[in-house]
Amino acid sequence: MGRAKKKLASTTSKGGPRGESAEVSVVVDGKKGGIQRTRKHLADSASGLEEYFIEDILALRWSKGHREWLVRWKWYGAKDATWEPIEHLAGAEEYISRFDQEQLEKNEEAAAGVAKKQQAARDAQSAIALVREAEIEAERRRQEAQLKNKKSKRTSPWWAYFKEGVSNTTHVYCTLPSKDDPAKECGGAIARSACPSGLQSHCLYMHNEVWKQVDAKIRQEKEEKAKEAYIG
Repeated sequence: MGRAKKKLASTTSKGGPRGESAEVSVVVDGKKGGIQRTRKHLADSASGLEEYFIEDILALRWSKGHREWLVRWKWYGAKDATWEPIEHLAGAEEYISRFDQEQLEKNEEAAAGVAKKQQAARDAQSAIALVREAEIEAERRRQEAQLKNKKSKRTSPWWAYFKEGVSNTTHVYCTLPSKDDPAKECGGAIARSACPSGLQSHCLYMHNEVWKQVDAKIRQEKEEKAKEAYIG
């Protein structure tokens, strides 16, 4: 256990023995360190010699490029701890080594905790991404099934003049000849949600002759069905 001999008086409010001056020599496990230092204090006191022991090293700091350790002295409170440079701790290598090892273990534990949290965050993000991918895939399949169902119900004759988009599945495109260049397709885009009425409207305004033919055919079919129903 580290100890020191001092000329003592009372205790300062800032911590540590208080007197006009104190001759201090640190002794560890009964062996004198051999380093003498003189500490100035706030009040005069009668000369007296007292030993005190190092209880623990609490912290480390850098002061003017040098390391200092916060030493807690046995039988003194934490408020009486003092910052000491290495020159004042000759023979206290065991305490310093133990403190450094504890700090290293704490740092490694903290680093492991940070790494664990970072990995947990990455795992959570991966899980969210997987869920999102699954949702997107489910939506794609739902749309495909809906599209397939719509295709199976295309009984309107207007569908004969439109085709599916290659990359855009939300619209269908007119295959009738363009007014400006009959050698090319019209390519007019109709939102799928507007079909089949949107197909009919497009033909009415852009391909009126075709519209007349199809409309006449639809009327004829309706009349024939009405006659069949009446006869039946």
